[in-house]
Amino acid sequence: MILKEYSFTEIACDPGDLGIRNLKNLSGETSFEDFEMIPTFESTTSKDDALQHAKEDALTWARESTRLTEITFERLHVLPKKIFLFYYPIWVVRYEYRDRMYVCTIDGVTGRIISGRAPGDPIFQSLAMTAGASIGGLIAAAGILISQADPGIALAGIGAGIAILYAFYRFFRRGSEIIIGDFSEKSYSPGEVLKEISEVTRKIQKVYR
Repeated sequence: MILKEYSFTEIACDPGDLGIRNLKNLSGETSFEDFEMIPTFESTTSKDDALQHAKEDALTWARESTRLTEITFERLHVLPKKIFLFYYPIWVVRYEYRDRMYVCTIDGVTGRIISGRAPGDPIFQSLAMTAGASIGGLIAAAGILISQADPGIALAGIGAGIAILYAFYRFFRRGSEIIIGDFSEKSYSPGEVLKEISEVTRKIQKVYR
């Protein structure tokens, strides 16, 4: 038998690239403010959707709290007690570092960082770039050298070399970044992948000129 209260928070607006999905701080006092002088985000979530998400979250936590490996029968009921829509103060800081934009959000009540992206270690980025170019080039060259018996080996070697180069390049761009918050990984189309691979090639050519 489970009889417990659960608190659920969900951002009611579109956070964009801020990396915020819910609130970590539920303590504090509410107050009335003049929102005409404060920039706010309009709500894009309906009350019904918020209630449904809260019920699903409560059911998930209730099932996990039992720590049962096998369930033959269950009957769970969720009874919402209160639902609020309130505005929470958040500082948004954007800054540029080496021609790249970064963002950081700060809790306006506690002063703690909620989410953000920070530049990674340039040493690891350089090592990733060098290792990717070296390993990818060696595999592609090996495929071409041993392709006399089977031309398909050359294509496979070149494809593997490009894939390895792209994997290391993704680490070069994002892997060493310091990331805090609920950021979703961006999916890339084949055109964007080819564009980034060509960007890698241009950067490698600049290094070895």
